Amino acid sequence: MQQGPDKDQNLESKNESQQAHSDNTAQTTGAISLLYNQPGVLQMIFDRTSWEPDVAPISALGGVSRRFRNVNGPLLMRRHELYNAERINAARGNQQKEIECLISNKEPILARTSGDPAVVNCFKKLEETKQADYLQMDDDSAFMVREEIINQLNAAIIRARINQSNVNTVLECSGCNLTRFPACVLKDPALQAYWAALQRLDLNNNQLTALPAQIGQLRALHDLDLRFNQLTTVPAEIGQLQALRSLCLNNNKLQILPKEIGRLAALQYLGLNFNQLTALPTEIGQLAALRTIEIRANKLTELPAGIGQLVALQNLELSNNKLTTLPVEIGGLEELLTLGLYDNKLTTLPTQIGQLARLAFLDLSFNQLTALPAEIGQLAALESLLLDSNQLTTLPAGIGRLAVLQRLTISDNLLTVLPEEIGQLMRLQHLLINNNQLTVLPEIGRLMALVVLEIRNNKLTELPAGLEQLETLQFLDLSFNQLTALPQAIGRLASPLGRLIVCFLENNQLTEIPGDLAEVLYLHELYSNKKISKEETMATQRPQQPVQDAEPQIVTMRLRNS
Repeated sequence: MQQGPDKDQNLESKNESQQAHSDNTAQTTGAISLLYNQPGVLQMIFDRTSWEPDVAPISALGGVSRRFRNVNGPLLMRRHELYNAERINAARGNQQKEIECLISNKEPILARTSGDPAVVNCFKKLEETKQADYLQMDDDSAFMVREEIINQLNAAIIRARINQSNVNTVLECSGCNLTRFPACVLKDPALQAYWAALQRLDLNNNQLTALPAQIGQLRALHDLDLRFNQLTTVPAEIGQLQALRSLCLNNNKLQILPKEIGRLAALQYLGLNFNQLTALPTEIGQLAALRTIEIRANKLTELPAGIGQLVALQNLELSNNKLTTLPVEIGGLEELLTLGLYDNKLTTLPTQIGQLARLAFLDLSFNQLTALPAEIGQLAALESLLLDSNQLTTLPAGIGRLAVLQRLTISDNLLTVLPEEIGQLMRLQHLLINNNQLTVLPEIGRLMALVVLEIRNNKLTELPAGLEQLETLQFLDLSFNQLTALPQAIGRLASPLGRLIVCFLENNQLTEIPGDLAEVLYLHELYSNKKISKEETMATQRPQQPVQDAEPQIVTMRLRNS
């Protein structure tokens, strides 16, 4: 009779114990769930720089961070979007590359940080991860431990460079082999005054693949140099750097720019050379202070119409892209001085290009242009016009109105004739027309400033009158044409009044040359139906002088086209 109540009491006690266990489990699960959803808490675990138990951020749950990782590694992996096998494997692979990069560059890093003790200690920890006790961890836990050490090491390198700096407004971390810029350094309370005053941050020539969002806190920053890294993205928070004047992202792996880049109201220089950009955000037109933008060697196929809103822009570099057209809005760049479009796929130019009244340099080489708009003649300030390697068959007569033009290169096109107006370019110093199909030349005797004239590999049978008037000419290439004779007056180019230094005449049908050309310092050996030897040439030119005395004047040579 006594057993019933005792049994019931034991059962009730057991139920209470089970209920308590269930409650404890629920509380623990709830705490972990709360932690999982708490903004910044798990990130803080990633960013911590200490292993001491007393600073463990999850001490309320019991255990230190290493124990937490052993138990909740998968939870942390998911929190950082490593929730499937593909992403996890990619993250592990990247982590292994980081470790190898850091260890292989240990000596240079120690040299750049002057053997900072914290850096030395982090390398020791990193090398310890290859030992047995780490290898016994499950993969997720081992990943998390190494993440913390990598963050510690990179943070220690940055702190060491801060301590070494003699100028509180400049942080120079170039060539430090940083693999990341840990957010914990930017959030360190002891460094807040330092970051608030920083004006120049140099992170070029590292191994950075990303930037923390906290980069946007550097509100006093004027210059940010991120050249020669491995960046694939730029955080949207970059738009918070309202004082930024120069942003250099050359030689990275960027495929897209955030639209927030348009908020950089003070930006004057933007370097994007050698990336993988296929398009620019329309917001780029909001950069009202921008003076120079360089986007050489990307994959751009078009430009946004907003490019025409960059009213302060002076230099626009777009060479080595895949542009097929230019927006008509480009005519709005009234301050533009240089425009580089070398090696694109342009077939036409908008007539609005003639509105670039201050343009001094225009490079359209290596495109697919078949004609130039007549409005090209409106570029009154143009000094250099490069048109090599297109499919041009003619040039507009308006080219003669380019009154200050000094350099005109049209080699490797399909030109059969040049406009007579080219003889009006009184300031022209370099005229290169190699590898075309010219049979005649216009009168160019008035080009009194001409220094270099190259007409190599055309179909010329004679030279125009007045060529001997080019008294400033120093380099003349007439090789690989069909010339049978040279006018005697051309010898004046080498007379005491002339300045000719180099003359190429080979591979024509010449049997003799005017005697005064023997005064040319470098005269390439002549070829015709028969080879004219140096002795024969000298005997014809200057019979009164022994050949051996003149030999230094005649030099067989080949110079590449300038």
